[in-house]
This record gives sequence, C-alpha cells and structure tokens, in this order.
Amino acid sequence: MPSLSESAAAVMPSIQEKLATISGPFNVLAKVVVEQGHADEVEALLKEVAELARSDKEPETLTYRISRGIKADDHTFIVYEEYTGPVGLGVHTSSPQFQKLAAYPHVVKADLEVYKEF
Repeated sequence: MPSLSESAAAVMPSIQEKLATISGPFNVLAKVVVEQGHADEVEALLKEVAELARSDKEPETLTYRISRGIKADDHTFIVYEEYTGPVGLGVHTSSPQFQKLAAYPHVVKADLEVYKEF
C-alpha cells in the first residue's frame, strides 16, 4: 500500500502550480481513505498534526478541522485547512508530526484540492 506522501505525490505538481498563483489566504480540502482496520491509527496521527496546527507554532494556519466518516465510511477522513498564504502550508507540511502522518503506509487514496479565498 502506498503511504500518504506517495498518494499525494501524484497531485502535488498541480497543487504547487495552484499555489504559485496565490499570494493571500487559501483553503485546502483533503480526503484521505485508509485501509480498513487502520483508521484509529490515522485518527491518532491526525490529532497530533491538528494539535500542532492549532498552536502558536503554526501562526499561518488559521483553521485545521478533521472529520471522520461514519459506519461503513469510518476509514475515510476529510481535513479542512485554512492558511494565510503558501508559506503556512510549507511550515505545516515540514513539521515532524505531519511527516509521521505522511509516511503512514496504509493509505488507499489521498485527494487534495486548493481553493483561493476572496
């Protein structure tokens, strides 16, 4: 199974392309699907990432919200992120907590979308 970083790597060129056109606030919507039986581990990792994102160590991260699917979809996560600008996402993704999540090996699919605020 690919890791989160391997799954996201396929969409990263288009994300980088979009970020190059943004100078102000933007949002990221991530959908991550993991193998059945591994969702609790991912939830714990996401909570670690969220704790850091909501702290004063990531001042460019304005919002970091995590949702988990219910019943049959409990292995699907939605993460809504809001940043002041592209630098904030760079700080966020370079943290040890995020890198630990990104290396998690039981990811089935990861989709990332970027939206410019206006």
